[in-house]
Amino acid sequence: MSKTRKDGLVIDGERKQPQEVANELIAIPFGDDFQIVIDGKTTGEQFYILFDEKFEEMYYHQYEFESPPEKGEYILCIEIMWGTERQYEGYQYFFKFRK
Repeated sequence: MSKTRKDGLVIDGERKQPQEVANELIAIPFGDDFQIVIDGKTTGEQFYILFDEKFEEMYYHQYEFESPPEKGEYILCIEIMWGTERQYEGYQYFFKFRK
């Protein structure tokens, strides 16, 4: 089990699962103009993990986001390493959206 700080960040290096954060997320509408913008210095590529309504992975560690083919509610996890190649920190960002 992950040790979590008061603000919800994992402090022991373990990854959170979508089930752990689903109730805290508000579903945003997914439209034709949907885009993901990552602004800042990263150590390389970000990874996308998409989960369906049952928290099952639709894809894992893809380098590019792909829209799900069916209508429904989804959770997207973006894993990013911020910093330089010598000094960096990794984060998970979870988003819920409705297509």
